[in-house]
Amino acid sequence: GFKVDFEPLRPFRTNVELVLNRRSGGRWRFSLFVSADPPPVDDIIRIQAMINRTTSVSFKLTNHHKNPACFQARLTEDSAYQFTVFPTSGILEPLGEDGTTFIISFTPSEYGRALFAKLIIETEEMQWSYEIQGTHPEYIAP
Repeated sequence: GFKVDFEPLRPFRTNVELVLNRRSGGRWRFSLFVSADPPPVDDIIRIQAMINRTTSVSFKLTNHHKNPACFQARLTEDSAYQFTVFPTSGILEPLGEDGTTFIISFTPSEYGRALFAKLIIETEEMQWSYEIQGTHPEYIAP
């Protein structure tokens, strides 16, 4: 029997070839398609802001390993334009350090429903994702 552990730290899709060799002779080749779908979001970040005013929240993140890593941070294409993230690239501090600070800002321009964004932070080996929810303060009549 065979046991294969498949625990990727970021989504990907690829074709691979599995080759099995038998000690007493014989070789078998199998073409496989391997897919790791995106996991559920790592966290939900809620931001509340007044119309035409910017509110920002920050959080720290470290690499999954004890080495620093280059990262890219981006909001997905379907994210509301009222959100921004800073920095968009840099060095992610290693595991055990304070962490690299990320700042998410929300500047709503009109009243209405809550707005949403998805933040993706990627290194060569790892990916984190966050759902961002932007709302307005609750109106209290005088």
